[in-house]
Amino acid sequence: MGKDKLRRHSRKQENYCKDAETQNWEGDQRIILFVKLAEGHGLTDDLAAKIKKTLREKASPRHVPAKIIEIPDIPYTLNMKKVESAVTNLIHGRPVLNRDVLMNPQSLNYYENLPELQS
Repeated sequence: MGKDKLRRHSRKQENYCKDAETQNWEGDQRIILFVKLAEGHGLTDDLAAKIKKTLREKASPRHVPAKIIEIPDIPYTLNMKKVESAVTNLIHGRPVLNRDVLMNPQSLNYYENLPELQS
């Protein structure tokens, strides 16, 4: 499963930035798409359906996320690079040891113990 392909096709959607991660789930892996929406926008069923449809048509059915979760912030380094490994660690219950290299370390708090990832 190519996360780059997923990011490339979901990037074309308007009003949000995103981070795609895989989560070990029930002996397999599933795709989780975290979206940070532009101010004044919310994750609606219509937007989630549009994202899934775009990915199914432009990438493949395997690229359609099992979950799309709205988040308030995405962690970035001081050099403005997304910190995917930290999010991956948190969704798998592992600690993040290098929070001091983040521009917005408080953004990681949201990813810890997300109820949406328990089902």
